[in-house]
Amino acid sequence: MRTILNVIWLMFAGFWLALGYFLDGIACMAACCSGAMSGNDFLVMLANARAWE
Repeated sequence: MRTILNVIWLMFAGFWLALGYFLDGIACMAACCSGAMSGNDFLVMLANARAWE
C-alpha cells in the first residue's frame, strides 16, 4: 500500500513540482543570458534592496 501511495504522490505532486522548478530555471537563465539586465544594473538593484532593510 505504501508503494502505491508513493507512486501516486510522485505522479501528482513530484512530477509537477519538478516541472515547475525546471521551467523556473529556464526562465531565470533566459533573463540572465538575454542581456535584459547588465551586471551593473544587478549591483545597483542589490544596493537599493539593502538600503530599504
